[in-house]
Amino acid sequence: MIGIISEGDCIKQISDSRYYNMPLDDNTIKKHMVTNVETIDGNLNVFDAAKQFLESKRRRFPIVKDGKLIGQISQKDILIAAMQLKQQHWK
Repeated sequence: MIGIISEGDCIKQISDSRYYNMPLDDNTIKKHMVTNVETIDGNLNVFDAAKQFLESKRRRFPIVKDGKLIGQISQKDILIAAMQLKQQHWK
């Protein structure tokens, strides 16, 4: 994985170009992507993953293994998993 670009990054670029009346000349992803990507361990339990979401304020995380993207997880995925755990284990 060499970088990531979010919806927010794209919206910021669109907004800035409109606000400053600048054309989108250099609209490559490479120019706007984040290269120091925060990832999440795919082996974390649901509660530790939820904590990482809360601390980072991200909506989703890529999951990387040996430097390669193998998936992503979203806040919605955490909510679904927590509800399934509640049905099975919580009282």
